Amino acid sequence: MSHHRKTRHYPLLICGTSFAGIGAGVAIGKDAFLVERSSSVGHEFIGAIHPGVARDKLPNSTFARELQEEMLDRNLLGEDGTIHLPGVHPVLCKHIHDQALHVQFMTEILAVERLPQGGFEVEIFHSGGLETIHVNEILDTTSTRLSTPQNLYTSTDKKSLNAYLHHAENDAHTPEPFHEEMSIVHGRFPTEIIVKLTLDAEIEWPEARKMLHDLWASRPKEWSSYTLAAVADQFEMKVPAGPFELEKGWNWLPSIGFENPLEALDQGYMFLINKEELTHAAIQKG
Repeated sequence: MSHHRKTRHYPLLICGTSFAGIGAGVAIGKDAFLVERSSSVGHEFIGAIHPGVARDKLPNSTFARELQEEMLDRNLLGEDGTIHLPGVHPVLCKHIHDQALHVQFMTEILAVERLPQGGFEVEIFHSGGLETIHVNEILDTTSTRLSTPQNLYTSTDKKSLNAYLHHAENDAHTPEPFHEEMSIVHGRFPTEIIVKLTLDAEIEWPEARKMLHDLWASRPKEWSSYTLAAVADQFEMKVPAGPFELEKGWNWLPSIGFENPLEALDQGYMFLINKEELTHAAIQKG
């Protein structure tokens, strides 16, 4: 790899400002460097319009419990675990700011190489151009394993394209789905109606959007008063939760593998906390 500037060094590189990535970042604090290829956060749930499976269980970590309480106070989370996705985005951004996390958006990982003396050399591309950084460890929380750009993960499971529906009447009865690959789920509020169109894994984005719009254009009469309010900007995917060790010091913990956003954040946090405790115990034993 070529060097274009003074090489920066970080104890931990976190790939993805996913819910798990942000949880992990909060756990490790200033020692973490988070890189995100998009300009958003929590996109695996928020951008996919995927509220996940509602659970009312208590998170493991103190941070996730405090966030859960904050979301309840802000009316973003129901007592039954249902979540209002759009309102969570600014809350995550606030915590990134308050925790002073080092986050760099619109950044692509181009290559990763193990260094002879330990750790990794990572080539990234961002608005400032090419840059090489050195990191001790890597935690990838992305759905497609973006830290392995030459060998991205491709799920063979079906995925879905989701969209918010709109109806002028807040208490309108939602009819039954009219297509075998169509399902309806609800967010935090009665007006949050989400339609999901299940698709084969190999279907690409342009075709998927066309399929959804064509399906909606031919909807039956009982659905005529409903309109597509917003279509997700990425697929809801099925990916195993992990963690998976790619190499020593390089782990993959896909955020979308967890049941809902709060669990993903909690598991990202706990993964780093548990890892730090194991390392400390090993040092004490040594």
